Amino acid sequence: MVRNRPCRSLPATLALLGVLAGACGAPRSGTALVAGKTVYQDMAVEEVVLEVFPSTPSWAEPVALGRSGYHGSFALRLAPGTYRVTARGTLPGPGGIDRTLVASQELVVPPGARRIDRWVVNLRQAPAP
Repeated sequence: MVRNRPCRSLPATLALLGVLAGACGAPRSGTALVAGKTVYQDMAVEEVVLEVFPSTPSWAEPVALGRSGYHGSFALRLAPGTYRVTARGTLPGPGGIDRTLVASQELVVPPGARRIDRWVVNLRQAPAP
């Protein structure tokens, strides 16, 4: 017969879980989670590559990279500042010819922001080469 006994290590277990949760899921200090969608003509587009650049200088390396997933959703973690977000993806077209989609938008992450939700990247068809 098994008897129910109080768990004497419960406080230690809870403390360990708190430490692990803080290390794994806590936002980095001073950053904001930017979450949104990539869309083309009001339709979500998946597998769009996102690059985030500082607004100046124009030749700078990206500070963050991302890719849109299910229903065009994406999430990026950024420090406060002004950024230029570029996006590039494809959409199957008629006759097996894919359409190249692009975007370039400014994003401002205000100081103290923890989240920016529903930020939409509006894609357009790239000009023909």
